[in-house]
Amino acid sequence: MTGKDNAVPKTSGWMMTKELEKKVKNLPLNKRRHLTSVGYIATKAYKLPADNKWHDMMLDDINKYQAERNKNKRSNYEKQNLPKNVAELKRAAREYKISIKRIYKKENPTLSELYKVQKWVVLRLITELPLRNDLPTVNIHEKTGNYLDKSGKTGLKLVMQDFKASDKVGTREIKLSRSVATVLKNFIVYRKKAGIDHDFLLSSQNGQRMTKGGYSQMLIKTTNELLGKRVGSRMIRVLAATEHKDVIDKVDNLTNKLLHTSKQTRQYIRRGE
Repeated sequence: MTGKDNAVPKTSGWMMTKELEKKVKNLPLNKRRHLTSVGYIATKAYKLPADNKWHDMMLDDINKYQAERNKNKRSNYEKQNLPKNVAELKRAAREYKISIKRIYKKENPTLSELYKVQKWVVLRLITELPLRNDLPTVNIHEKTGNYLDKSGKTGLKLVMQDFKASDKVGTREIKLSRSVATVLKNFIVYRKKAGIDHDFLLSSQNGQRMTKGGYSQMLIKTTNELLGKRVGSRMIRVLAATEHKDVIDKVDNLTNKLLHTSKQTRQYIRRGE
């Protein structure tokens, strides 16, 4: 944006020019908010005073972005790519499963075949586990970080300890349905047949542990091939929340009347003996 192709300057003068400020402010909000945040971090690296213009631009963009999100309106991207409902994703998963049925029965699958089966497993899981891009971080052998807990008597559990909001909400345990647990158990056996020896649930095409970036690309590419829509983890979370809109609205309304947080409201619930 500054026309500089060389290394990042050692002094901060280039960041504080009116020309750069104008170019950044002319960007649409969804792009600008990332640049103003990074710009502010850069001013800290340059050890500029904290109350500089990048700080003000960042806060302004944060407030504007939150105001837009609070309207709960579909973005242009969502209008083009958001599926009608979760059922549309489930149907795509079922249809894709039919296409890979033959290779899912193989005793010595290749990495390529594993990757194809893995795409179905992900489609199957995300409709019930609308996580961010955290599935690649799930450890299937060790109880560390995010992991599958197979030791309980009540079935398979997903224990999440390391995710975006974990420092605020703490560890979360998600009891998996019998059908999801069966899918996971069968897939873990299948990945072993393919020669995978790392500890994590998902693998890249070369058999190494899958990254979050690789997972995101796989998900978007797969949904685009099956639905003609580029559906990532955030879009799936939007779908999940939208499908439960009525329940969420009722809980929010009650919490507002009780002058509580949702956590306090839950403490007022009484169950049978």
